[in-house]
Amino acid sequence: MAIIFDGRAFARKLEDELYHKIEKLGVTPVMATILVGDDPASKLYVNLKQKAAERVGAEMDVYEFPATITHAELVSRINHLNLDKNIHGMMIQLPLPEGLKNKTHDIIHHIPAGRDIDGLRDNSPFVPATTRAVLSILGESKKHVAISPDDYVVVIGAKGMVGGSLVSELTKFGYEVGTELSEAKNAKIIISATGSPGIIKAEHVKKGAVVIDVGSPHGDVVHDVHEKAGFVTPVPGGVGPVTVVSLLENLVEAAEK
Repeated sequence: MAIIFDGRAFARKLEDELYHKIEKLGVTPVMATILVGDDPASKLYVNLKQKAAERVGAEMDVYEFPATITHAELVSRINHLNLDKNIHGMMIQLPLPEGLKNKTHDIIHHIPAGRDIDGLRDNSPFVPATTRAVLSILGESKKHVAISPDDYVVVIGAKGMVGGSLVSELTKFGYEVGTELSEAKNAKIIISATGSPGIIKAEHVKKGAVVIDVGSPHGDVVHDVHEKAGFVTPVPGGVGPVTVVSLLENLVEAAEK
């Protein structure tokens, strides 16, 4: 039976460390979050981030715009925020509404690289929050499962924004990374970021493997995997809470510069 990772407890531990770090910083890190439209899930995620920011002693200001805002108007608002020297980090809550979705890449690139705490620009100095969360969880898994850079890793969903970033970062750490579901059964570490519920089944998992599920809002991993793996992140309560803290860790790094 696998160790079931408690993302909420791990996030609380990281928040406590961040709180003390901010206390010594001498400045309140400020994040501007842009929320376009009234998608309930986006509003929930923004609320969770805002509460976490308050807990660690940071400030998160939310700028809400209607789904009908034009690309030009939104870019103008972002450029106006860029002039505020009190803002250390900026992010756009994704996904954007249908009318702006095909402009996502362009809109994100109007955030200065040094403020792109979500790590989504091509030249961002920050590791994307979800990727940073997965790497932190992978480090934590080593307390329960023996892992080395020689172990084979498979990232399912590597063509997506999160999956592509994970492949890049894991390669930097020296891991050999595969991207096909058919390769998963040979991997010591499986990371799934497809958003396809139930795509990872017990037959895909090597006994004792580390399985990190980045699926949202429903997990990519079926429950039977828990009987075979050595370490599993659940959905909800796994990667999600750690991603929020990882965003705030990036914010603090931006405030330190």
